[in-house]
Amino acid sequence: AAIEAWAAIDPTVELYQVSFRGASVEELFHVARKVTETAPGMWHYEYAVHNMNSARAADSFRVDFFATPTISGTGFHDVNAHSGEPYDTADWGATVSTNSVEWNAVPFAMPQNANAIRWGNTYNFWFDSSYPPSEVMGHTLGLFETGTPGEVVFATGTGVLFDDSFE
Repeated sequence: AAIEAWAAIDPTVELYQVSFRGASVEELFHVARKVTETAPGMWHYEYAVHNMNSARAADSFRVDFFATPTISGTGFHDVNAHSGEPYDTADWGATVSTNSVEWNAVPFAMPQNANAIRWGNTYNFWFDSSYPPSEVMGHTLGLFETGTPGEVVFATGTGVLFDDSFE
């Protein structure tokens, strides 16, 4: 996948393979992350989330911290539908809470053509934080279409799922 080139040319980029058992196959997302210290005590986080083959797509992305950082400068970039595709192009809004930042699309039940990370697409997320990457507790990728699991949680620095249901 093209997202793997980012990690290949920049050794500071971390690349995670996030998978779960789908209806009959292992479904896979790639998540790449680059964290840069922009000033003493401030870090800029950049994420790219690529849907390699998940039919269920993704409709949310969350970064959880162990404590309560200051988070600012949130951003989002997607690929807009084109050539008559029926998909909504509404940007995902960011919500900052006590110890996390989360982006969400409109849920599947609202319109089934909401702006989810569909097969073959890559979306970008970014923010600034007063906490370094060592304070990131984990990441959660919410799945757009209904089913089990409803979300996939993966850890920083391990590339390993907390959900080990796929064997």
